[in-house]
Amino acid sequence: MSGGTGSTGSASIGEAVMEVREVRKAFGSVQAVAGVSLTVAAGQVVGLLGPNGAGKSTLFGIMAGAVPPDGGSILVGGHDVTSWDPWKRRRAGIGRTFQVPRTFERLTVSDHIAVAVAAEIGSTFNGWRSADRWLPRRALAKDRGIMPVLEMTGLAHLSSRVVGSLSFGERKRVEIAAVLSQRPGILLMDEPTAGISAAEATDLVELLESIKAERPELAIVLTSHDMDVFFRLADEVLLMLSGTIALRGAPEYVRTHEATIDSYLGSSARNQLPEGQR
Repeated sequence: MSGGTGSTGSASIGEAVMEVREVRKAFGSVQAVAGVSLTVAAGQVVGLLGPNGAGKSTLFGIMAGAVPPDGGSILVGGHDVTSWDPWKRRRAGIGRTFQVPRTFERLTVSDHIAVAVAAEIGSTFNGWRSADRWLPRRALAKDRGIMPVLEMTGLAHLSSRVVGSLSFGERKRVEIAAVLSQRPGILLMDEPTAGISAAEATDLVELLESIKAERPELAIVLTSHDMDVFFRLADEVLLMLSGTIALRGAPEYVRTHEATIDSYLGSSARNQLPEGQR
């Protein structure tokens, strides 16, 4: 990726692209995140799992730059980005999607991706810039080839559709395409399958699998309440409880561990385990 200091786009698979070191965050008397450390490597998919109030959303926000930590540090590409705003982290190679997609509802899908690419090359439209200065930039963005990312995300046939006319699941795809068009090294995904049907969730997981095949060096960190997402995508799952990482490991190990069953999945899940694992 072209961009700012500490860019992660050229990292080799297995090389650390993000480090979280002893991060802490309190809201009043509640310690939401209590000294969490983790490392994300290029090509790795890490899942953050936990019940409501466990601290995973706060940790995710700290990683994305939306929540300032009380202590600890975030390193991207070996550079301390703890005090950096989200836009600067984007230039360093961090892309983010939201549980409710943040899209430009009145743009066509094609123009939406062009806006994202234009932002990545340093030009965005605003009310103080005349359209005649913006349109050449949009053309330049399109010349950089937005069609490959539309094809990769299954949106090529919708390129002329207005984003606001799309389904919720399709708008999630538009947001993913917009982020990918900026060539991040790390993709942070907040509840990617939330709010969509089971069929759309299956399609979205298949999309993410294809993205991983297309861009094997891309690191992904995602939060989800859907264990099937972790089973199909994650290399490592972190179970958060009371602001700490209580358990980490392969998806199957975390799913069948008593800490996960007792605190997250519930007793009914225990009854579904093989006799020797109860």
